[in-house]
Amino acid sequence: MARPSSREKILAATEALVTRVGAVHLTLDAVAEEAAMSKGGLLYHFKTKRELLQALVVEHLNDKLEALAEQRALLRGANASALETHLKVNLCAEDASSRKMGVALLAAIANDPTLLVPIEERFDDILSEVWGTDEAFNPDAALLWLAVEGLRFFNLMGIQPLTPEQREKVTARVLQLASDLGEGGSLHATNKPAPGEKQPGAKEPAAEKE
Repeated sequence: MARPSSREKILAATEALVTRVGAVHLTLDAVAEEAAMSKGGLLYHFKTKRELLQALVVEHLNDKLEALAEQRALLRGANASALETHLKVNLCAEDASSRKMGVALLAAIANDPTLLVPIEERFDDILSEVWGTDEAFNPDAALLWLAVEGLRFFNLMGIQPLTPEQREKVTARVLQLASDLGEGGSLHATNKPAPGEKQPGAKEPAAEKE
């Protein structure tokens, strides 16, 4: 297994510190100590704390894009749409460490919105792939994506508006709707139940008489 580069060690140390003490209290001296290197070695790669945090935001984005690429490869045989792929990745439960890191980055971005620039530069391409642009814009796809992002934000904040059983049902329904949209449908036209669910309003079959 290849040894991590100095840059990778610095980013790993930064992530560990941001998770522990928060971005506001992060210092270059603390990062150098955590990474077990000299401050001069750190400054060779990152001149300022802002550069370091921006690199961490980009790293976080790249991890997400890598997960999307892996999911796309898994779903290629199932002819899944870009929307389905994004939703599947975003509906995956994040562990406590990932959530804490997300909150820390959110706080850093709130303190310095310019840290978002690298994400904004790639966001348009992601969204155009998910819900289209101009005349090809699909409001139903946007609705599903925004609903899932809202659920992720609640999860990031440690708020669980749904029970595990309800979340499972919502996840199944969202993915079913995304699949229908991928087949050229719309939310207005589709009312198929999620796998394992009954059709809304469907009556129970009458019991056979003896």
